[in-house]
Amino acid sequence: MFGRMHVAPLAAHFLIENPRVQIDMQLTDSVVSMVDEGIDISIRFGELHDSSLIAIPLGYAGRVLCAAPSYWGKHPLPQHPQDLKLHQCLASRGLNQERGWLFRIDEEERYWPINTSLYCNDSSALIRVAQEGAGIAQVMSYHVAADLAAGKLVTALDHCAPKPQPIHAVYPGGKLLPAKVRAILDDWVPKLRVVLQANQ
Repeated sequence: MFGRMHVAPLAAHFLIENPRVQIDMQLTDSVVSMVDEGIDISIRFGELHDSSLIAIPLGYAGRVLCAAPSYWGKHPLPQHPQDLKLHQCLASRGLNQERGWLFRIDEEERYWPINTSLYCNDSSALIRVAQEGAGIAQVMSYHVAADLAAGKLVTALDHCAPKPQPIHAVYPGGKLLPAKVRAILDDWVPKLRVVLQANQ
């Protein structure tokens, strides 16, 4: 969803400004071998473990727990993750939420069991269900920044939010960057940093 929301518009702008450039954009939640797949640039979430990649920090993104005002109007705000057993929870398969939701209490992060009324593999659809007042979702902050600002969704358990994940633009090391790739990085990196700063 990050790619659809924030990278695709940058690609569109870059192509308008550089009509002779060709971009092959692949959106996936899987970590793939950039060298084997011939990928020049990747946006990676979380800690990096491949030391062969050159990483450019972009910012951080956290997980937020949220629901529509209509849902909170009918259900008490949870005070602790254990209270989620009494709520209608909307789980994302993309974030591996089958085992529960991640929270941090006393500097310790762990998954807490939830009462799941819906599983969904598409974050946009999951958020739409939450907007309709059918339950609570735990999603990445940039997914719902506009809805939170507009009051369409309201957060809870902010004091238990897990540590934000680092986000990097990465590219394979050991070779000279093509001019096109360098131009894309020079254009996209500062813009993505602004986006992530605004959505924290």
